[in-house]
Amino acid sequence: MAETPNSVTKRSPVKLLVFTGITFGLYWLYYVHQVNKELKEASGASYSPGVRTLTFLIPFVNFYAVWQIGQTANEVTDDLSPGVAAIGLLVPLFGAFLMQPKFNEIA
Repeated sequence: MAETPNSVTKRSPVKLLVFTGITFGLYWLYYVHQVNKELKEASGASYSPGVRTLTFLIPFVNFYAVWQIGQTANEVTDDLSPGVAAIGLLVPLFGAFLMQPKFNEIA
């Protein structure tokens, strides 16, 4: 478990999907950036959340980026596999209902 689990924000999975739909996916990008920042703080890792968010936008490189985010999420939650987190970041429907509830448990 992370040293500072309070750094992860509790969010509603339904609101994530609604806001993502209303903004045509732009909110999901914001969400990915926020998750990167929160996971960095919770894990004490030394990566740049901005760089990880930008690599999330580059085709094929984004697979590596989401895998890295998934590994960090696994370190913080002790329960979320990197593969599930990676799929969850690439597909908002899965991310909202597979990843965010795990984050809510530690928030």
